[in-house]
Amino acid sequence: MLAAIDLGTNSARLLIAKVEDKQVQDVHRHRIVTRMGAGINEQGLIGPEALGRTAAALEEFHRLILSKKVADVAVMGTSAARRAGNREELAKLVTDLFGKDLRILTGREEAQLSYAGAVSALAELPPETLPAVVDIGGGSVEVCIKVKGQIQALSVEMGAVRCTENPIPDEIMRKLLLPVEQMLEQVQPVVPVGVGGTVTTLAAMDQKLAVYDSRRIHGYRLYRLKVDEMLQLLQSLPLAQRKELPGLEPARADIIVAGTRILLMMMEVLKADYLTVSEADLLHGAIMELDQGLWL
Repeated sequence: MLAAIDLGTNSARLLIAKVEDKQVQDVHRHRIVTRMGAGINEQGLIGPEALGRTAAALEEFHRLILSKKVADVAVMGTSAARRAGNREELAKLVTDLFGKDLRILTGREEAQLSYAGAVSALAELPPETLPAVVDIGGGSVEVCIKVKGQIQALSVEMGAVRCTENPIPDEIMRKLLLPVEQMLEQVQPVVPVGVGGTVTTLAAMDQKLAVYDSRRIHGYRLYRLKVDEMLQLLQSLPLAQRKELPGLEPARADIIVAGTRILLMMMEVLKADYLTVSEADLLHGAIMELDQGLWL
């Protein structure tokens, strides 16, 4: 078995999996909200409390990995780690526990791994179309497509946590996403595939799931009109009432408005009436890379 850890802006995530016939089979998944990227100070440092929460998550992941007799593990940092001036403190936590180097992914690498994981797990996509994988994270948004065997990927430094702390007006958001629009305008039609906590949460909310069920999330079609409706509802409610909505994890209630705004803008850029939700993402791509260096 293999394991992959993503130290993200909003949460730390663990996937333990095995690979059979070039398919990643989940064995155990675990996620802990750490808010590692929240409140990165003016010096660009991850605060001591956030580092403490991340250290506790890594210790819990380490215990789980030992109990499952994992053969190898990849530990990755994304947006918050990329911009943190004290990333060496984070790297030391990883080395001390796992004896591995922390791999800080570039935006392009993050996009590629999300693409590999998502596309490998979605067997039925419309023919004669190209999947465009959109990953909305806490600190950044990645978009990746593959055209004539060549990967094209972009990362935009805005995410659900960052845009909650520092809201971005719509016109600025559109300007930031202009390179994405330019990348995609030559490769229509594309089939948008969405990954990340914002997307899966909205899929759960759209179905009013009292208990999260990944089988009902993976492959779900999330329509732009419904995303717009949910955004209007979320914006109208105070935080306490948002926390009561079916399908919305209370710990995500404060950042879901910003994440939904980003998703809606992305769907407009993609000219997409809907996107297909994938539970497989960056972690699955990392497992594939650990197993065989596989690029789709």
